[in-house]
Amino acid sequence: MKLSILRVSFLLYALVELCIWIEQRGEPVALRLDPPDFVGMKSEGIVAVIHEATYPRFERDARYRERQVAAMQAGLLWGAYHFGDATNPTLQADHFLSAVATSVPAPLAALDPGKRRLGVLLVLDFEKNGPIRAAR
Repeated sequence: MKLSILRVSFLLYALVELCIWIEQRGEPVALRLDPPDFVGMKSEGIVAVIHEATYPRFERDARYRERQVAAMQAGLLWGAYHFGDATNPTLQADHFLSAVATSVPAPLAALDPGKRRLGVLLVLDFEKNGPIRAAR
């Protein structure tokens, strides 16, 4: 139990540090580099990546799984986010969860145990847009 609390505390600390790093430097590095240099990011002190997985109209980011494997091989924690809008939230959530669940990379079992990270942080980037409704 104590070990789980420590892990959660560490993850929250790491995410706060990542958010501070992004805020100080503007746009996340991973979005500016193609392909992203996850090993370089790790050596610079980055501990996690939160990558867009899905967005409205039930589309998936075509590079999501490839980048997930590369980031995890570099020893980074992984998070997935859905860029959501005000159209059909239930179907969007189902699509997001399905996309993330089916993208769990098989090569993770072959990773060095020190680099293996279990789980995916799920994040919602909600933009209040979609169909315009008349005011009552």
